[in-house]
Amino acid sequence: MGNLAGLWTEVPEDGDPEEVKRGLRRVFGPRWEAALVARDALPLFPFWNGYLGIAALRPRPEVAVARLKTLLAGETIYDVILG
Repeated sequence: MGNLAGLWTEVPEDGDPEEVKRGLRRVFGPRWEAALVARDALPLFPFWNGYLGIAALRPRPEVAVARLKTLLAGETIYDVILG
């Protein structure tokens, strides 16, 4: 659980990696290397459609994604890859 601190969905589709790094810094503040857990996965950035900034992240072991999918059966649920 956490609080949404920012959202960037205007990621350049064919931009070079340096352009994406500059955009991330412009939207969120920190440099790519300091902000992303998957910072070494730069070749994957063309497959990412957006970035979320999360503040005050804290564990909630009783609310797993699999459990939420069971509780919300029949609802549209989007899988989000966090890296």
